[in-house]
Amino acid sequence: MEETLTRWMPYIDGKYIDKMKLFFKDVYNNNKETGKILIIKGKEKTGKTTFVSEIIDLLGHKQIGHIEDNNDKNKQLIFVSEPHINSNKFSNNQIENIKSKLEEKKSLIMICIDIDIPEDIEKYCEIIEFTHSFHKN
Repeated sequence: MEETLTRWMPYIDGKYIDKMKLFFKDVYNNNKETGKILIIKGKEKTGKTTFVSEIIDLLGHKQIGHIEDNNDKNKQLIFVSEPHINSNKFSNNQIENIKSKLEEKKSLIMICIDIDIPEDIEKYCEIIEFTHSFHKN
């Protein structure tokens, strides 16, 4: 895990590295002390999906669940679907599912361009902004 984060350091603002290390260490060790949601946001071509794919490969696909899946009791990391492309808001159903997973002390992750976070889950959220552009002009 440490190697992956170190490799991504040139592309991620240093202020986020410690938050990410702690989050992924807890996921990797299956620490169920606190439920958290890590939101990785940024414009297109910033490496968000590639980064998360590398983390998934490290954890193993069998350890990853989806917010809509009810068979995720033993999963270490739960994906939250990105909101509809024309909206930066969670749907009511997403909010209820997120609350339920947080109560179970699950670690959740979301990749998005932007998001409005409801007040009642804001304290559980860590936002990591990817700003480096891999797009060549």
